[in-house]
Amino acid sequence: MFLEKNHHHWKNRRDAHYATVRPATLANGEPGASIRIGQVFAVLSAEEFEAIANRATEAIAEAETETAK
Repeated sequence: MFLEKNHHHWKNRRDAHYATVRPATLANGEPGASIRIGQVFAVLSAEEFEAIANRATEAIAEAETETAK
């Protein structure tokens, strides 16, 4: 499991606070969403965005299980 370093804590909170998600159109014409977190920018399809959100939810559940031990 990844452990956030103390010196990155407030940068990560700031990045999350200022993160943006906006409607977008993919290069192939499909609808999607642009997401920007810190210096990371991506345009994703609905399926890609949902898959990432699901993986994040699963990772949080796993972290909660590990932290509870």
